[in-house]
Amino acid sequence: MAQGGYLIVDDHGGKHLPTTTDGKPDHQLMGDAWAALHEGYRGNKYEGPHKGDAIAKLKKLYQSEGLKAPGAATASSRAAICAVLPAGEPPASILIIPAGQVDSRDSRAPWINDDPEAVIAASDALDMTAGLPIDYDHATDIAAPKGLPAPAAGWIKKLRVQDGAIWGDIEWTERGAKAVASGEWKYISPVFDYAKKTRVITRVLRAALTNNPALFNTAIAAAEGQEACMDHDEFKKKMGALFGQPDDASHEDIHAAAKKHVEAAAKKGKKAKADAQDGDGDGDGNDDAATASRLIATGKVVSQENYASLLTEVNMLKSESARTRATAKVDEAQRAHKIQPNSRDWAIGYCMTDEKGFDDFLAKQVPIDLDRQQVLGTPTAGKEGEPALSHAEREVVGFLTGISPAEMAAARGKRLNLTVKPQFGGEKVNLGK
Repeated sequence: MAQGGYLIVDDHGGKHLPTTTDGKPDHQLMGDAWAALHEGYRGNKYEGPHKGDAIAKLKKLYQSEGLKAPGAATASSRAAICAVLPAGEPPASILIIPAGQVDSRDSRAPWINDDPEAVIAASDALDMTAGLPIDYDHATDIAAPKGLPAPAAGWIKKLRVQDGAIWGDIEWTERGAKAVASGEWKYISPVFDYAKKTRVITRVLRAALTNNPALFNTAIAAAEGQEACMDHDEFKKKMGALFGQPDDASHEDIHAAAKKHVEAAAKKGKKAKADAQDGDGDGDGNDDAATASRLIATGKVVSQENYASLLTEVNMLKSESARTRATAKVDEAQRAHKIQPNSRDWAIGYCMTDEKGFDDFLAKQVPIDLDRQQVLGTPTAGKEGEPALSHAEREVVGFLTGISPAEMAAARGKRLNLTVKPQFGGEKVNLGK
């Protein structure tokens, strides 16, 4: 940004006291120039030639901007509000807010301190037990929001009224005391809340050591020329209005209304999510009768009755498929002489209910041919030259067929014509035919 509008150009071409930025009047620069032409700016006071002409030019510039030029009384107020700290022993008490009208260095509208007791009471209500901080160059407002340190130079331990003004009793830190004693910092600048419409000061928040003094409120920094965003009371009213609360609503009322609003919004969000799931608008996320009917009509779902009917059909198909598989396995097992005809129904049922168990059962079975001549009692050669059954094998055959050893012995060498009693259920079978 380019500065211009210099009030003084000396005989050597030197330019002094700019008043514009990028060609436009800059109220901050105007205030700085006024201070330099009167009580001094940052320790510099212009006493060179053409000073009178410069003051006259500056007054006309204020007038063209529709502003009132600072007067002698204003300069006195500025000197008080931005009091110079004496070199040497740091003061135990300092002026924080002057009495009555408090003017700004940069020509902003003045503030009013007409009830210092109320200001102190509101400040004490902050309950800052360590005291209100005094930082360096308003670091709390400038550096801290950027994550930079904002160390204290001291603490305002007590605020008190003196001749309508607000003074503070100070407890300096070791570093702060040395900084003031050495003259590194020359001014004290307060930070305070105020009512935006009336500009009445409402409470003190803190103060700062600075070499560029200017009145502060909670939203601006020294010599930056930025107006406050919103004072506390106005903010509270606006927040209350958002939640249907009157202007005089308490913090508790506003908080309760805000909480209720948030809970209602959360509930509304859950309902919308549920409706997105079932589309019936009742917010329960369930497919109730109305929704079911609507969805059935679209063909995307089936009714409970149709579902039951389909389920029965599916189960029947599964059962038929299982029976077909089981029958095929049992037929194969019979051909391998592992299942006898009288055990067929049992074997099919077993395979249908537990196919794996049936497979394990078959794997352990020894093939037995009941048509072999060994079973008929021939003790010598078997069918097609096969050996006769051993005693153990005859016992197994007897167990499976229900033929007792005596019956086998009586039938030795004869065709067996006995009725078999199956051990695993089923109809009796005559093996002698």
